[in-house]
Amino acid sequence: MALGLILKLRSWSELMKYTFNTLSQSLRTLSYIFLLLLACSEIAHAQGDGPRAYFPTPNGTNTFAAYGLSISGNTVLGSGLVDRGASVDTNVLALQYTRTIDVAGRSSGVFVIAPLGSVSGTVAGQFGQLNGESEGPGDLVLGGVFTLTGVPSLSKRSYASFDPGLAVGVLTKLTIPSGDYSQTRALNLGANRWSLQLGAPVNYYFGSSFLDPSLTVVEVLPSITVFSDNSSAFGGGSLSQDPLYKVEAHVSRNLNQAIFVSLDGLWTYGGNTKTNGASNNNKQNSLSMGASLGLNLSKTTSIKFSYGKVVSRNDSGADGDMFRLSLSKLF
Repeated sequence: MALGLILKLRSWSELMKYTFNTLSQSLRTLSYIFLLLLACSEIAHAQGDGPRAYFPTPNGTNTFAAYGLSISGNTVLGSGLVDRGASVDTNVLALQYTRTIDVAGRSSGVFVIAPLGSVSGTVAGQFGQLNGESEGPGDLVLGGVFTLTGVPSLSKRSYASFDPGLAVGVLTKLTIPSGDYSQTRALNLGANRWSLQLGAPVNYYFGSSFLDPSLTVVEVLPSITVFSDNSSAFGGGSLSQDPLYKVEAHVSRNLNQAIFVSLDGLWTYGGNTKTNGASNNNKQNSLSMGASLGLNLSKTTSIKFSYGKVVSRNDSGADGDMFRLSLSKLF
């Protein structure tokens, strides 16, 4: 009886020791992440799609994501437009559904994004600053990402053992002018025009599989966005815009099977606008830097935090900072 009690006490002691060591390791990891985010927050505005936004999943996977965005600066989310004298706060809740499909034997995906939110602030008018606000639905986005080389269509069984390496694809995002818009308002959630973004995502996965606990991912996404004219621009007349070029980049690494961290960057160039054919001389040039933290709550549920800030810009470039929180569920 005494021996049994001693064995139970030893088992309990070992359990407590294991629990303490696990908690200590987790706290050290979280402290490291917190310090990393603090260090990057001063140099950190990635209004891009974020790290691992198009991370491959097994064929037939459905993903539902909800994410909140809070942006302060001189532009409205997704508008592609910058107002040099604006001070705008945008808060958006977006719902996204993605379906992983097989296209010519390659892993691909199609998605739809429905935003809803509010925007308020001041913009520069002809006779001084103008106040504006808007709330309601934003513009609907339809998109797809299609693999050209690197990642075949994978079943759940083959997904776990596939060694990915280099992957190159094509990204398309069509923004439909379905959001709340009024020509009489200085600020709108909707842009009242069509836009099409075409990109070429290039990813390299350093690891034995997508599930490797020490996986490192390097992502580079160059893209061009073209816009239709807004024939009912604020103040009257028609607004047109030149193509907007972007290069979005991320370097992310798994700290273990549940946590990854990422350094993020976004360079934006071009997008000069014309009002009734007259140039506004406002070509954009800006660089944003940021950091992200991803947490896997289970095999099918994850959350992701991102913070970013513009670190370099010309007089017509985007300015401000951004915070994003997203929750994803696979089924």
